[in-house]
Amino acid sequence: MTLASCSLFGGSKTEKKQLSEEMIFSFFVGDTYVYSGQPIEFEKRNLDVRVDGRYVSCDYFDMTFSDNVNVGTASVTITAKPENPTVQGSVTVHFYIQPNNSYYCKSTDDLAAVFASPNIQGVTMWINYTIPEDSTVIIPAGKSLLLQYGYRLENHGKIENYGTIKMTGAHLSTGGRRDSELENYGTIENHGTFTILDHAVIDDCGVFTSDNTISNAGTVYLKDQDKPFLSQEQGGVKYLRKRLTAEHILVDGCVCKKGYYSYSPAVTLADCRDRDFTTEYFDNLGAGQGRVTVTMYPRAKDYYGEATALFTIEKGVETAADLTELKTLSDSGNFYEYKMSALTIPGGDSFSLREGDILTLTSDLTVIGTFANGGILSCDSLSVGNDACFTNGGNLSTQKAIQVFGSFTNECAGVYSAGTGVQIRKAGTFLNQADLSGERVVSIDGTFVNEGSMTIANAYTFGTLVNRGTLCFPQGLNISTAGSFVNEQSGIATLSADSNFRNYFENRGTVVSEGRLAVADGSTFLNTGSFDNRGGVWAFAPLAGVSGEVVIRKYLTDESVLFEADYTEIIYDKNEHVPAFTVDSETLPTDLYRLKLRYVGSEKDVDTCVAAGEVQMTVTILPIYCMYAGTYVYSYTILHATAHIENKNDFLEVYSDASYDNIVLETDLTLTGYSSYYIGRGCTFNLNGHKFTATDRSTFSLYGTLMGGAPLPESPSEEAVSILITENADFHNYGTLVNDGILLARGAANFQGNAKAYLSDVKGSIVNNGAIYTNDLYPLYVTGEGKVYRRTLATVLNGCVVMPVVEYDGTHQTPVPQAIAYKSASVSVDRFRYEYDESNNVAAGDLAFIRLIVASSFDPDFYGKADMNFSIRRGATQVNNVGDFLAAAANVNYDRIRLTNHLLLTQEVTLRDGQSLDISSYELSFSGNGKLVYGKNCRLLLTANTEERFLKYFYGADEITLTADIGVADTPTELTFPKDYRIPNVTGGNYLSTVVHANGFSFLGGLKIVNGMIENFAITLENSSDEESTIGSAVPTAVNQFALVYGACTEETYLTLRNFTVYGAKMGGGTGTAQEVKLTAENCGFYADTRLASAYAFTVRSTMTAVCEFTSCEFEGANAFRADQGDLTFTSCSIYSCDSYSNSYSSHYGDGVLLNYYGRHGLHASFVDTHITSVYGNGIHLHNANSAVTLSVDNATTYSGPLLKVLSSAD
Repeated sequence: MTLASCSLFGGSKTEKKQLSEEMIFSFFVGDTYVYSGQPIEFEKRNLDVRVDGRYVSCDYFDMTFSDNVNVGTASVTITAKPENPTVQGSVTVHFYIQPNNSYYCKSTDDLAAVFASPNIQGVTMWINYTIPEDSTVIIPAGKSLLLQYGYRLENHGKIENYGTIKMTGAHLSTGGRRDSELENYGTIENHGTFTILDHAVIDDCGVFTSDNTISNAGTVYLKDQDKPFLSQEQGGVKYLRKRLTAEHILVDGCVCKKGYYSYSPAVTLADCRDRDFTTEYFDNLGAGQGRVTVTMYPRAKDYYGEATALFTIEKGVETAADLTELKTLSDSGNFYEYKMSALTIPGGDSFSLREGDILTLTSDLTVIGTFANGGILSCDSLSVGNDACFTNGGNLSTQKAIQVFGSFTNECAGVYSAGTGVQIRKAGTFLNQADLSGERVVSIDGTFVNEGSMTIANAYTFGTLVNRGTLCFPQGLNISTAGSFVNEQSGIATLSADSNFRNYFENRGTVVSEGRLAVADGSTFLNTGSFDNRGGVWAFAPLAGVSGEVVIRKYLTDESVLFEADYTEIIYDKNEHVPAFTVDSETLPTDLYRLKLRYVGSEKDVDTCVAAGEVQMTVTILPIYCMYAGTYVYSYTILHATAHIENKNDFLEVYSDASYDNIVLETDLTLTGYSSYYIGRGCTFNLNGHKFTATDRSTFSLYGTLMGGAPLPESPSEEAVSILITENADFHNYGTLVNDGILLARGAANFQGNAKAYLSDVKGSIVNNGAIYTNDLYPLYVTGEGKVYRRTLATVLNGCVVMPVVEYDGTHQTPVPQAIAYKSASVSVDRFRYEYDESNNVAAGDLAFIRLIVASSFDPDFYGKADMNFSIRRGATQVNNVGDFLAAAANVNYDRIRLTNHLLLTQEVTLRDGQSLDISSYELSFSGNGKLVYGKNCRLLLTANTEERFLKYFYGADEITLTADIGVADTPTELTFPKDYRIPNVTGGNYLSTVVHANGFSFLGGLKIVNGMIENFAITLENSSDEESTIGSAVPTAVNQFALVYGACTEETYLTLRNFTVYGAKMGGGTGTAQEVKLTAENCGFYADTRLASAYAFTVRSTMTAVCEFTSCEFEGANAFRADQGDLTFTSCSIYSCDSYSNSYSSHYGDGVLLNYYGRHGLHASFVDTHITSVYGNGIHLHNANSAVTLSVDNATTYSGPLLKVLSSAD
């Protein structure tokens, strides 16, 4: 049920009073304001009119302002409206306008007029401002101009200063600066005070005079003539500049560049510290001479004015992207050298490199059209395409070959250098007309015609070689099976080394052969000229017209070749096996033949025959200058062997040797050390009852068959393991593995039964008749009757481990986990061993290291280790002297310090953030410079057994625990809060909250809390003991033994009561009105003498706006509860009133709850699950009820009298 109050007041009409100045309490009356150029007016809501102490609404008045713009006395006329119910008439009050000492100048202001105004005493410039040429600004004596940092005053007229000019600057937090600037292009006359502060700047380009010395801490720029009156004693700077001339201008060198339509080389000035100028260029569009004009900035430090200097633009070196750009650059006349990556001359197109020009290609030159070289040409390679024409009349060089598919003419003046020679393709023609020095490499598939003279090195022709001049072959001449050499009648050819003719040779001129000559079987040899044979000729038939020795050759046959007897099958023994042979019963010299060794099934030859397999040996006669010729083939076999392993070195020697098909262990074997090992296909690795281990990042791959394992024991052990793959080792099975014992894959080992991850078309097989311990990372395909334990890496336990609470005590912390749970199942902590890092397990923090290591190699569920962190909390310590206290306060590892003795501090001590100090029952005293400074969230704790100690430490303690009753009967313990609510000599911390633990003890004389200054503070009184704690005592005549008295406190304050018995409580009664005092009471009893008609168990007076929340509380007295204003909530409470001196329902006494509204801020009450008993009066009595009073009742009951009675103020 909800009841809202309504006004039941009557009233009588009263006469209006005459409005007078004494009724006006507005803040502006008699006050002083600064001239702003705008009318000074106040909103009507600021009008404060009071009649006989009562406020009259501002809506009942009109306000009229006069003389409220300029300096002087301003007036406000206040007139009561006719509907004003209280006053009538009007009254005039005054306020004052004073001159503006810091007028903010606007861009629209006339500065001369501003300084002439009597309303303005000083001008502050927060804008950029310009004084025009026809303007004179006079600053009179007593007035000032302040130019603020970041803004500029530009003077083109005249400034006469008889007052004060001040320029400011500022450092920025980012490290930069902001200047105020004065640029003078007119006249400045200083007859007063002129101050230039740091970072203020003057650029004087006009007339600047001064009768006085100007304090300069900024920067001034001058022309030609110094200004002695500018003092530099304050650290200021003056720059005296000189006129700029052409001799001062230094222009960098300039070279033509591609894409530049004009050239602007860099300019510097002699003896110029900064680039304080602009440049403008002329006649700078191409190679030749240009001009540059340099103009100084107004704030240049060294020069002023402008000047013009000449500079030269040189022809340049440029890069062209393609033929079109190359032609453009060549035609421009601005370049003499061109660089390209590659160049192609398309069919039908052409390019000519002028004499003296240079073309450099880093890649290939391809000519499909026409190219004429008259300059210097270099490229990586040159290709002259079909139907293309290349003419060289200059200098040509290539890194690689010149390939000729079309026509290449080397003119008489032409010089060429080909890195790997000239290759004349089948359709190509090369014509040499020059006499060339040095050896040339020419590969001829097409036609080579020599009309000059050349020396051809390593000559080999597949095409046609025609000689009409002079040719020299220093390394001889080789004519291929498709080649020909025609030495015409005018030709002279010299063969200086061995030669080989295999197709067509015709000589009509002169040939001299100084080396050996081989003429192939079936070739054509025509000689009608002169052939001088000086080195010998080897042929398969006689040659006509050849002088000198001619040898006739024959081929190898079965009848002439004989091999070593019984050389068919040999067992592998790591030695080389090559049979000897004879030809015509004689051993051939080794330089006459070549042996080729190849294993059957292989496509590659080998150098030696050591490995097992079938070998094919081929004997080939090498020299063409030998009486034998041809090739002979012979076959034999090297058989596989068995290796017996006595130690690791034995294994290292044989495991990769495919010539062993059976490896037998004669001892235990361990493989270590970042290496890979394998057993090849077709090989059997027999453990022979011994143990095999792969560890330490080693990799073991099985492509053949592994046989091993002793019989499985009843319980697993390291000694019983037959195959062990440990942490970080890899085991890859592509073949067949048979295990009869224990195969243990431990740690991060990868035991692969399925080879898909490594060879997609091969699967390994495992026959397990024992036990396999492995991980769960990869699939495993196993047959057999043995067990397989697929285990999880211990890192999955991260987040599953519960660590105990560990506090700092100065020692190494080595806690063992309290519990481990994985997938909802408990895991015994005894299945692991633990390691710690002693470098980080002492100090408090969150990064102490612990490593969990699976203890057993045969753990069925886990393997490996897991690294994690645990926390070490800050600890507690006790101190007995000042030295210990200083050390504990400075130690970041302690958050609780407890005194065990009295301390006298003679120096400043700072508690670290979060530390608490428990002084217990001891005294903390200060002397001299002694001081205690709190960090953030520090707390002070103590015990109190006397009222004196309680009051001494209350103002600043966070927690006080009572160890005895406080005070004496009939005399309340009074807490009066000073402005500085803290303990003397203690600073910092949160001193606006105090908790008192009663611990079964009482405030015998009551408790009075007086607060007139402290805002937002909180007091908590609680009793967690089974013993009763009281405030006051059950003295029949005592009332209000718990009192909250406040002054003019404007913010919320808080009070909490828990489990207390209170003999009379009163809130309010002070000199002021406390706002938002919040009381929370739980499980408390409030009692007053039932025989005193005026006694209330709890009272809230009109001088306090209280928010009270009562839960499970009991109120009992002659009158149980009274409230004049506030917000009240009763939940599960019991209210009992039994006034035996008055039983009238119209009386104020004997009520359960009296809501007696006399306040200004409203009265709101809510009753939930609350029982109200009034023996003689009303359950709830609303007195003076109006619209500011609301009542809510939900499931409340009453014993006697009406539940609700509402009376007006007249009752």
